[in-house]
Amino acid sequence: MNGAAIFEQLVTSQGRKDPYPIYAEAQKSGTVLPLGAGMVMAVGYDAVSAVLRNPAAHAVNSRTVQDPEYVKHSANLLLSSSIIQSEGVVHDFMRTAAASAFTAVRLKKLRLLITSYTERLLDEMAEQGKGGAPVDFVASFAARLPIMVISHIMGIPKEDAKHLSRMVHDSLASWEIIPLKEHIHTADKAADQLLDYVQNLIVERRTQPSEDLTSRLVAAFDADGRFPEDVLRSNIALLLTAGSLTTIDMLGNMMPQLLSSPDIFEKLRNGQIQAAPVVEEAARFDSSVQITVRTLRTETRVPKYDPLPAGTQVLAVIGAANRDPARYSEPHRFDPFRKKRPLLTFGAGAHFCLGAQLARIEGAIALDAIVRRFPHMALAGEPVGSGRLVLRGHQFLPVAVA
Repeated sequence: MNGAAIFEQLVTSQGRKDPYPIYAEAQKSGTVLPLGAGMVMAVGYDAVSAVLRNPAAHAVNSRTVQDPEYVKHSANLLLSSSIIQSEGVVHDFMRTAAASAFTAVRLKKLRLLITSYTERLLDEMAEQGKGGAPVDFVASFAARLPIMVISHIMGIPKEDAKHLSRMVHDSLASWEIIPLKEHIHTADKAADQLLDYVQNLIVERRTQPSEDLTSRLVAAFDADGRFPEDVLRSNIALLLTAGSLTTIDMLGNMMPQLLSSPDIFEKLRNGQIQAAPVVEEAARFDSSVQITVRTLRTETRVPKYDPLPAGTQVLAVIGAANRDPARYSEPHRFDPFRKKRPLLTFGAGAHFCLGAQLARIEGAIALDAIVRRFPHMALAGEPVGSGRLVLRGHQFLPVAVA
């Protein structure tokens, strides 16, 4: 099956629901598949890894200069001005400035706070689930913990967390390769609201600086003076969205696998396995980020394929790479005991996720607390996926906690 046929299957409702059989079929045809019109799809681990790590493979979205309609959308412009889709001095400056919040020392200090937030949310879940009533794990826990944590890091007032959560959720369509038309207007409106909110926060931090990351970014940006204001605004907005979205989906994707594997849940409960490898395997098995795009600036060699000419756009399919049978034994089996090998869920190279370790910490703390508080947690109905392809997650996950 050729790459174009594979892609057509992926963007169907069934492909969005479960892309993994399609990935497996694609890998039978090779590690890189042509899509036509200067585009290819990388589905093998080595090929995806090589593209992500290649300095000549830029994350700049070519549609920002090639498609006049694309740049009319606020949600698209938010991404194109951020470190996710920028290169060179802008990317390096903003990434270096933001990295100060994710050092080992700062993350260690956050553990107590994450634990406190986790226990509070589990208290609420216990109350909701009295008498065996089903509780939506996504709405009650997965969609809230990462927002609470990133809000603390960025200095967002607690009373704004719910408003922030809605804006973050509604902006999701802009991350999709082919967003559903009915979602585009919602995403643009959310992006406008988020950027307005961030601008007000910037103004406040300029006059009333604090110890939060927003204050440090504003101070570094103003002291440097090289970049327009929209760069600062977009990158703070990006940290609020990317700093929560992938962890929300990671938590939501992890629980169905775990609750469908009672032996693993039992081993967690008995201390026969730690939470960290379960979180790592869940991140590999059902990656919250499925696809990212790179544009090659020079001719590039990837394993087991002809050299790719400059200008080629590569759809790097992380979800497929994480289940490459050439990389992982029995890749479609959820197995936290497997030999640890680096995964690509958090990217690689210059655009490796700044919050990767924070996400892992949140996942491990949450999982430890869940198995302790709810040793008999079980699915209480059919999970409902988000219907997204690029950012894969759940919108509804009913569980019984009593």
